[in-house]
Amino acid sequence: MFSIVALDIFEYTMWAWVAVALFIGFTIFILSFFRVPKRVANGSGTLVSAPADGKIVIVGEVEEPEYFKGKRIQVSVFMSFFNVHVNWFPISGEVVHYKYHPGKYVAAFYPKSSEKNERTTIVIRNENG
Repeated sequence: MFSIVALDIFEYTMWAWVAVALFIGFTIFILSFFRVPKRVANGSGTLVSAPADGKIVIVGEVEEPEYFKGKRIQVSVFMSFFNVHVNWFPISGEVVHYKYHPGKYVAAFYPKSSEKNERTTIVIRNENG
């Protein structure tokens, strides 16, 4: 629809074709950015899948004061521009804790961004604990 309107407004000039090309490029970008590929889970309940596509930037021990109130292992995944921007539940089970944390929008590759940025904490209990 937009392509037809652009061609009509610009009377089939070069600018009409530029507008059409930009619209098609933008549409492809949106479809690519928000794509939802099919995932296959292991189904055994003993493994934890990655909650997001991307690069693991932090694996380390941290003090978790909100729910467990003790030391836990933090795994942070940085999603780049080219990764699928969908988050998945990494394990099946019952959600026993859910809390939204308002925050800033610090660049995700900074070490403290996981504490300062807007985020949601979700704790899932499965049959293995």
